Amino acid sequence: MYQIEIADKAKKKFRKLPKSWQIKIGRAINLLAIDPFIGKKLHGDYKGTYSLRAWPFRIMYSIDSHRIIVEVLDLGHRKDIYR
Repeated sequence: MYQIEIADKAKKKFRKLPKSWQIKIGRAINLLAIDPFIGKKLHGDYKGTYSLRAWPFRIMYSIDSHRIIVEVLDLGHRKDIYR
């Protein structure tokens, strides 16, 4: 099982969301601890990161297999997350 670390930027955005969406995103993040490779591997400027859908949001994260850590880098609405 992987350990989850959440960046300050992602924490700040998470706290501003309505409770129902916080629950949905929290469940998705918990799934990352079990299997971090369920997300989509990103390319281009985001090479080395992954994205997990928690509709209508995306969770961007990176995986450190050596330290067994998943770091949640950012989260946001699907229309804004890649900007």
